[in-house]
Amino acid sequence: MKTTNDQMPDARVGAPFSGRSIPLWAWLTLVSGVPRILGAFLLPNAFGDAYSYLEAIEAMRSKMANWTFAIKDLHGFWLPMYQFTCAVISFLFGHTFYVAKLVSALCGTGICLLVYQISMRLTNHRSLSLLAFALASLSPLHVLYSSSALTDIPHGFLVMASLYFALEKRWKTAAIFAAAAGFMRVESWMLIVLLPALQFLFQRRVSPAALAIMIISPLFWFYICWKATGSALVYFEARNRYVADYMAANPVVTTFSSRRMFLDADRLLISTILAVLLNCLVAAWMIVRRMIAGRMVWQKFELVSLDFAGVTATNVFFLSNLGFLLLAYFTGSQPDIWSRYGLLFFTLGLPVTAWTFLAIVKERPGSKIVLATAILAVFAYHTKGQVGEAVACVIEESMRTGIAAYLKEKRQNDPGLRIYCDDGNVRSLSGIPPDRFLIAYYLPSDPAALLKRFDETGVKYVVCTNWEVSTLTTLFPALREGKGDDVFHPVAHVRAKYSGLELWVYRFR
Repeated sequence: MKTTNDQMPDARVGAPFSGRSIPLWAWLTLVSGVPRILGAFLLPNAFGDAYSYLEAIEAMRSKMANWTFAIKDLHGFWLPMYQFTCAVISFLFGHTFYVAKLVSALCGTGICLLVYQISMRLTNHRSLSLLAFALASLSPLHVLYSSSALTDIPHGFLVMASLYFALEKRWKTAAIFAAAAGFMRVESWMLIVLLPALQFLFQRRVSPAALAIMIISPLFWFYICWKATGSALVYFEARNRYVADYMAANPVVTTFSSRRMFLDADRLLISTILAVLLNCLVAAWMIVRRMIAGRMVWQKFELVSLDFAGVTATNVFFLSNLGFLLLAYFTGSQPDIWSRYGLLFFTLGLPVTAWTFLAIVKERPGSKIVLATAILAVFAYHTKGQVGEAVACVIEESMRTGIAAYLKEKRQNDPGLRIYCDDGNVRSLSGIPPDRFLIAYYLPSDPAALLKRFDETGVKYVVCTNWEVSTLTTLFPALREGKGDDVFHPVAHVRAKYSGLELWVYRFR
């Protein structure tokens, strides 16, 4: 059916929950939700930071339970939106570990539904939109991180929701989701500029209320930092100190060698998917070409089979988030790129990929089969790598479980012992109370003072990995290689063949 800019075709998503669409949405929710919810119970956390988040969530929950929770308790190394949300839910229902994972699982499900919704908005093509949804729903890496107590997936959901409501021209609602994203990860502060710029481009006006809503996030975070430490900028100071310590312990990240850049690019592309990146770049070129030709209607999100204004907004979200990461990487404030960083780009880029495919096929009808085959082949190639990473994650969790069991056994013989361990996975899996562990944060930077701290606190065992970067391994780098001395005596060791991760337990003194 042909439509004009002022007509809404039946397949459009303006009324996504009409009676005849409810079975479809129920099916989409089951397809995307079941593997993620099962994963929350069956799969390990995909990255060690998850256990640091869990510790922060449990600390907040405990203070809520004791009715001692205060604004300053929101302060930490990371912005607090995810931790606070999980703490509130676990305060009401308990089970902190599973609540944190289920919050990610539900957000991952929401992302998949938004991929379908936005794809329909841009292309008005149900089959392609369902394919984009399927690629997101069945992505091994997306399922893995949707099952983990990390902010990558919840943050991605908030960004995607903000984009969706911007496409619907509901700017205040978009601003609310943007503010929530900005209270979870600092990179979303750029939405304070991005959303008003898009609104001005499309409507030649800016909503003061929407702008005010988004500004709340950084202002409130500065207030929390000031309340907790006396310095509104302490977050950036701590972040800069961490990056400096990391680079000092890993000189390889201070130079852009071909090996380092290849490794980081490979990590990024395994989750972003090369085909998605290329299609987003092609879409950007096609949009610029149309702008130059003077055929872009900015004042309306076009409701024709290919939505040029809508895909512009979506691609701006994609390129802005990708550009922010690359800028941080090349300026040295982001030393490493991990595969989970690309999951946001992947889901933002899928609707654009569907749009680009249709746009190319319209211009060159004979390219349909070749183009579809090439895109799916690239997806298949990267999916193989994603499966490998998921398998490695499960193997590494098994290794940590072995080390945790060893520490638990030692504590049974000596309930008063203290353990140095910076690996949050091992700490959590051991079941040993958190106050029995010492971590690297704020350890003395002098070797003699550090050893004295260990003696004073009663540390008997030290856990190190070959990937660890901390004050301890900076002062005693041999610990990352399993080499003991008169002070540190290796007593246990495990190694993962696939990833090369190694863990050692040393007896201190």
